[in-house]
Amino acid sequence: MAVDVLFVEMRYGGVCGTSAFTAGICSILDGMGLTYAGVDGMDTDALDKAIAEMSPRLVLSCPRFKSVCMFPLVSKYPKVKFGYRTLSNANMMAYHQEWPLLCAWVDIMRSHPNTFCLPNNEETCALFSSMSPRVMLFPNVYMHTFDMMKKRDTDTEIRIGVAGRPCYSKNFAVSAIALMALGNQMPIHVFVWSAPQAPPHLSAHTECFAQLGTRVTYMPWTHDFRDMIRGVDIDLGFCASTTESFGYVPLDFLSLGLPVVGSTAIRFLPRKWQATDEGDPVEMCHTIMRCLSEYGESRKTARTAFKNVTSRNRAIACKTIESVLS
Repeated sequence: MAVDVLFVEMRYGGVCGTSAFTAGICSILDGMGLTYAGVDGMDTDALDKAIAEMSPRLVLSCPRFKSVCMFPLVSKYPKVKFGYRTLSNANMMAYHQEWPLLCAWVDIMRSHPNTFCLPNNEETCALFSSMSPRVMLFPNVYMHTFDMMKKRDTDTEIRIGVAGRPCYSKNFAVSAIALMALGNQMPIHVFVWSAPQAPPHLSAHTECFAQLGTRVTYMPWTHDFRDMIRGVDIDLGFCASTTESFGYVPLDFLSLGLPVVGSTAIRFLPRKWQATDEGDPVEMCHTIMRCLSEYGESRKTARTAFKNVTSRNRAIACKTIESVLS
C-alpha cells in the first residue's frame, strides 16, 4: 500500500498520529487528502522494509525522536524525500544528543538533494537556512479546537495548574517559590501533573511545592490532559520553563480559555503574561497577580492567543508540506 508520508515516530498505543507531535500533522494531511503511516522504533531495517513496501513520497521524523535510523537510507532511496524535524529546547538538544544528530543531518544534505531540514521554530531555521535552501520552517501543530471552560467562582481560592515532565528545564523549584509568595497574598490551590515514576533526583523538583507550604495536589500525568484540567476546574496555567521547543501544555490551557503565565521560552504567550527572568520568582508572582487582576479580559486574551498561534502554525506547516512534496 503506497502512502504519501511515512512517520518515524514515538507512539502511544501503536497507532500512527497518537503522539502530540504527529497528531496535529495528521489532521493537516487529512485535510490535504494525503495518506500516511508510521514506523515505531529506531530500527533501520524496519524502516527500510516499510519504505520498500509503502513507497512513501516523504519520510518524516518526529521531534524528540532520534531518527538516526533513516540516515543510511537516504542514498538507497534517492526518489524518496527525507525530512528531519528538529527541536529548539536547549535541554533536549544537550542531553538527548539532538545537536550532533542535527549537524550530521546538515552534512548529509550537502550531497543528497532528497533531504530536508525542518526546524520547528524560527531561530533554528534562521541558523541553518544559510547552508541550504532545503531548510524550511515546520512548526508544531495543535489538533484540538477551542472550547471555553465555564468560569468558576474564584472567591474562595485560585486554582493553578502546573504540568510537565520532572526535568530541570521545567523550572519547578523557582515556580514553587513564586507560588509560595502568591499564597501569602491570596488563597491558592496548586495542581501539579508530572510523571508518576520519576527518578529521585527529578521527583524532588515537584516535591518542593509541598515543602514550601503551598496547598498542593499531585496528579498523575495523562495524555487526556484537557479533561484533567476541566475535572479540577483550573483557573490559570503556570509554565515557567527555562527552555521550550514549542509548549503543548500551555496550549492545552489556552484552548480552554484559561490564561497562562510563563516565561519568554513560551514564545506564543502574550507579552504581558511572560516573566522576562525565569529565575526571578518575585517577577513571576507579580505577573500572575497582574493576570488575575484583569481575569475577565485575560480569558478573552487566551482565546485570541490560542487562535493566533494555531492558525498560523497550521498555515505554515501546510505550506511546507506542499513545498517538500512538490
